[in-house]
Amino acid sequence: MSKNIENIILNKYSLSCKTALITGTSRGIGKATAILLASLGTNMAISGRNYQLLQKTAKEIEETGQKCIILEDDISGSEGLPGKMVNETISKFGKIDILINNVDTVNRTSFLEMKLADWNHVINVNLTAAMLFCLSCYFLYEKKRIWKNC
Repeated sequence: MSKNIENIILNKYSLSCKTALITGTSRGIGKATAILLASLGTNMAISGRNYQLLQKTAKEIEETGQKCIILEDDISGSEGLPGKMVNETISKFGKIDILINNVDTVNRTSFLEMKLADWNHVINVNLTAAMLFCLSCYFLYEKKRIWKNC
C-alpha cells in the first residue's frame, strides 16, 4: 500500500480527539480497551464498581497523555444513571464518539433455582442498562444535533 493511501486511511479512522464512554473498566477487557483507546488518542469516561481499581485505570489512561473521568457506577438499580453518566461525559468532553457497554453480571444459580429478583438483576445489568446508554446517547445527540467530527 502506498504511503499516501495509508495516510488517508489512518487520518480517516483516527481515534485522536475522540471521546469514549466505557462501562465495566475496573479490570479485564474493559480496562484493556480503555487503555488501548487512550493510547490511540481517545479521551475516556470510565465506570465500574471498584473505585480503587478505577483510580488505577484512570492513572494508566492519563499516563498516555489523555484525559479521563471516573463516573458513578451501579447501573443495576437506577434507570436514570446511564443518562446521568452520558450527560457528565458530554459536560466534560463535549461529545461521545464511542460507547462501549462492557459491564455484565452473572448468576451461577441453576436456572431452575433462580429467584425472579436475581433474574431481573442479570437482565437489568446486561440488557436494560445497555439499552438505556444507547438511548441516552441517541436522544441527547438528536436533541442537540451535536453529531460532529473532532
